[in-house]
Amino acid sequence: MSVAIVGIVFLFTFLVIKMGIDYSKAKLSAGDYDSGSSMRVSELEEMINSAVSVAVEPLISRLDDLESDKLLAASDNLLLDEGETAEQEEVMAPSGQKVQQ
Repeated sequence: MSVAIVGIVFLFTFLVIKMGIDYSKAKLSAGDYDSGSSMRVSELEEMINSAVSVAVEPLISRLDDLESDKLLAASDNLLLDEGETAEQEEVMAPSGQKVQQ
């Protein structure tokens, strides 16, 4: 009689474990995940960084152009004496006097 009880307990434990394994396999296969279709986080970050750098590149070059234009205009104004404008050019005459052209 004790042999029958041990056999029933062993069989019941075996069936529960087998059902658990079968359920796990079915759940994984029903997930519609292909092993080659997943992407690593580093690959995703690289794709995002690449897309952002391509999108921002024209803006950075335009900003650099605007800053260089602003710096040139500011440097022209710093080099002028009081009352002069950027359109006026002064040339020193041989006598040491300033002559406007």
